Amino acid sequence: MGRHGQQIFFTARRFLSKNFCQQKLLIEASFYLLAARCLLAIMPFRRLAALLDKELKSDRVPQDIGIEIAEKVKWSIDCASRHLPIRLVCLPRGIAAYLMLRRRRVDIQLYYGISNQIDRLYAGHVWVQYGSFAIIGCEQLEQYTVLLTFPNNRVGRSASGDLKHPKKEETP
Repeated sequence: MGRHGQQIFFTARRFLSKNFCQQKLLIEASFYLLAARCLLAIMPFRRLAALLDKELKSDRVPQDIGIEIAEKVKWSIDCASRHLPIRLVCLPRGIAAYLMLRRRRVDIQLYYGISNQIDRLYAGHVWVQYGSFAIIGCEQLEQYTVLLTFPNNRVGRSASGDLKHPKKEETP
């Protein structure tokens, strides 16, 4: 068996060692990651933004349950991203996490920002937060200025009209 065959074997063995709920979550995360990547390739961003910009119609889950759900989704997105055979950057990862959590009635926020550093002009970044709980892409947020949030562009503004940056909470 070649090196690639061994890698597939060990990945499959790790997957089968997970319990059924974890396996189901990994399959769902893989589906949403691949779907997000395909949508980004074929759909104009403004149409994708319209799909993301929907309020939750049903009751939201309580915050303590929402954090527990968000931790599981974060784990599944991180794990699936490492093992899929394509490169997944912050945008498809953020969209996948956003859709998975919204499906579970967790009232989360997806942020789209641009770098405020001169040497990285026009470098975009996406991150997902549940209140102040970091889910996806929340590293070095002070380097980015928020341009859009989903749903409904709920970014706070200061008295001068400047966008307020969401606060980052350290995760345990």
